[in-house]
This record gives sequence, structure tokens and C-alpha cells, in this order.
Amino acid sequence: MIVFFFSDGLHPKTASCRLYVRLVTKEMLEKSVTIRLNNITQSTFLSPVYKFFVDALASVLNTEEKNIYVINVEKDTDVTTTVLNVSVAVRKSDGSFIDSEVLQEQIYLQRIRVAELSTLERSLIHSLRCRLYAWCRARWAPVH
Repeated sequence: MIVFFFSDGLHPKTASCRLYVRLVTKEMLEKSVTIRLNNITQSTFLSPVYKFFVDALASVLNTEEKNIYVINVEKDTDVTTTVLNVSVAVRKSDGSFIDSEVLQEQIYLQRIRVAELSTLERSLIHSLRCRLYAWCRARWAPVH
């Protein structure tokens, strides 16, 4: 637990937070996918939406929340609209990670449910990127 103390000289305030650090391995990066979320900022996503999103992924992928690794959350700078790239890897029960192609397909097939469970609008889950941040060949049309 980290505790911060703030004061403007008259009004002292304290705030506390928990910092979670997780190791990111090469295998995780190779087997990750990047989910593109429309119309959401980093600060909005990293609010309670983050937990809802991880819970939703765990639910549709039939795994525990601790097996969902959010590797990166960053604004997409290659587009003019507000798009947030969220990269995830998912650990299997044997300790290895789900292949990115399988993960991509499972998330895509359940994208509407993920959006509903995570409180994101259906249109927010735009498309997926393949492992190592490369673009995948689209086999489907984005949800609008």
C-alpha cells in the first residue's frame, strides 16, 4: 500500500493506492492480442472499467481473473479518432498461454458479451490486432 500526503498549506489530504506489478515475458507478448476500443481514454479505462473488462474477458474465456494479463494500455496514435489499444494475454491452467490466433477468435466471437459485461458500448470493441502489435488479416467486419 502506498500512501500519498497532499497539502495546500491549509487543507491536508491523504490518498492511498495499491500498485500491482506483473512480469511480462516474451511468450506473453508473442501470444497476446490487442483489442481496439473506440471512444474511451486511458484514464476512463483505468477506472472501474478496467476491472469490469478483465472480469468480462475471464467470463467469456472461462478462466479466472488472475489468468488475464493486461500487458499494455495506450492511445492509438495512428488514427484521428479516440481509439485505445488494450493488449492482453491469457494463461491456461497448465501455465502456458493461449495462442494469439485462438484468443483472437474467442474474443471476437464473444465481443458483444464482453462489451455488455464490461459496461462498454457494443461499438467500442472495434477490432483486434495480432501478437506483437502487428495487424491481423481481417476475416470479419468491425462491430458498429
